[in-house]
Parts: sequence; C-alpha cells; structure tokens
Amino acid sequence: VRGVDGLRVIDASIMPNITSGNTNAPTRALARHATAMLVDDLKRT
Repeated sequence: VRGVDGLRVIDASIMPNITSGNTNAPTRALARHATAMLVDDLKRT
C-alpha cells in the first residue's frame, strides 16, 4: 500500500515450501513470530 509508512504484511506466501497438509498451523506460527518481531521493534522505539 503506497503512502502507508511502516506497514508490514505477512502471509503464507513467504514459506519456501508448501506443506502437504493444511497450511493453518505453519501460517499461525509465522504470524506469532512476526508479532514477536513487531513487539521487539516497538520496545526499541
């Protein structure tokens, strides 16, 4: 999105290999990790 400073997007497309089953669990794990990264960034600022 143009004009939105600091916007971050995460979705299942960042996975290098697609799982053979449901992608819900790996996507949730990615979201949890991304959330932890965001919290760390916010604590530093």
